[in-house]
Amino acid sequence: MVEQMDRSISVFSVGYPILTEDDERKYACRMTQEVGGEFHSVTIASKEVPELLRDVNWHLDEPRAHSIQARKINIFIPNGF
Repeated sequence: MVEQMDRSISVFSVGYPILTEDDERKYACRMTQEVGGEFHSVTIASKEVPELLRDVNWHLDEPRAHSIQARKINIFIPNGF
């Protein structure tokens, strides 16, 4: 796959500190290696999620006819913005 492109493929995966059988990062890393890509993994704690959602919501803020993404994310942020 990488041979057909003029640049490397970047793969991003998010996981949580409590590793379980459901953690798919090892599979994502293995697949990325198979296709010759560059793997990036981030671990976030549950207490970080509200602040991260605020950041995501801020980046989604642009003129849109339908801002449903911002409203959906806002329901997960304690005390709104």
